Amino acid sequence: AKQWGKCWTQTMLPFIEDVIRYGLIPSKEEVAKRCRVAIVDRRRDYYQFTKTYKLDRFYPLVNALYGVKHKCEVVPNESRYFIVPILPYWVEEEAKRKFELVVPLDEVDTHEEARKFKEALDKIYPPPEEFGGEAFVGKVGDLAVVLNTEERRKEAKEESFWVKFERGPVEKVEGSVGFSQYLIMKVLEDGSFFVHANNYEDKVTRLRLTLRGKAKVEVKPEEALVKVRWERNKAEVEVSHRQGVVRIFVRS
Repeated sequence: AKQWGKCWTQTMLPFIEDVIRYGLIPSKEEVAKRCRVAIVDRRRDYYQFTKTYKLDRFYPLVNALYGVKHKCEVVPNESRYFIVPILPYWVEEEAKRKFELVVPLDEVDTHEEARKFKEALDKIYPPPEEFGGEAFVGKVGDLAVVLNTEERRKEAKEESFWVKFERGPVEKVEGSVGFSQYLIMKVLEDGSFFVHANNYEDKVTRLRLTLRGKAKVEVKPEEALVKVRWERNKAEVEVSHRQGVVRIFVRS
């Protein structure tokens, strides 16, 4: 780990620590509840099954549902439809009944078929009311992740976002994320609100918090805090990433 230097000490290690300490992974039940649609691969030939499982086969689908523009793209541009799992042909009927819609893969592997499939999903997944903006936002229960969707530095720009939370001291978070920047936000078990934020060393993160009442903002490390500006039920928080990851806690 030492050979990785700051990449390990300021990014990877703090990320792993926070995932474990604050439970920054949703439960299987929470994820399953959000998955309303599935696709079944009806092929039975194992060699064909493994040989053709490449992104080429899924590109029309991921392009239509997630706005993926090129085959090397990792971060989706759209999260309205959450995760559409692809089930193997041997999946039992009982498992299929957990979904509102199950469609064979060979019926959605062209651009025209994928477009029609997306139209069907529009009726199942209404436009999200709990998040929005230009950035990618993934939200499950009290946990939200925000990423910049552009993976080519020369084309990247700041992307705006907003996320609402149903409980805790923070009602809404607004801001923007730049190239390779990410935010993880969660309402913790003790009721406090937590933000794990990371960015390049020469960058800052600015967040606008809409609060449900009186609250206290704590930043770790303390030296990372640039300023907090209060206005009625809102707080504007600015933090520096000279030391890497910044943790923000909001408590009532």
